[in-house]
Amino acid sequence: MKGFTEKWLRENYKDADLVLARGHSVELKCGPPPGTQPGSWTVVIPGWIPANKNLKARGPWKWHRARKRDNTVIATALVLAGVPPAWGKRRVSLAAEKQNARNLPDPQNLEESFFDSLECGKFLIKDSPEWMESPRATIVVNRDMDCPVRSTVVITDI
Repeated sequence: MKGFTEKWLRENYKDADLVLARGHSVELKCGPPPGTQPGSWTVVIPGWIPANKNLKARGPWKWHRARKRDNTVIATALVLAGVPPAWGKRRVSLAAEKQNARNLPDPQNLEESFFDSLECGKFLIKDSPEWMESPRATIVVNRDMDCPVRSTVVITDI
């Protein structure tokens, strides 16, 4: 794995075997941490959908606040659900549900904030195809919900 500095890897992967490569790039060889089994987690977060990428047009501070909120919500929900930090490739999907069909966001606009929040919380190593399989979000209109919005996150170790 190229592009990560030794300092970053030592801070984030304390149990990993680091093999130094040329310069500041390092190669990471690690398996699951002791006592961690590959698994699948489904987490429902009521009252929240990721920030829409179109907020960038309203100004950098609105986008920054929304992304900061997303980081907090994702980290809190996944830690409470018992999802461990990523140690390998994962399959992640997001299903954002709304009660009404008005103002439906484009699913791809939700992905940037969502996947960056997963990276920030260490639930993904990187959101590139090398570390993640089929990154797609879907929008569902569900009139039978008890809250106006809800997100379902499914994370599976590969």
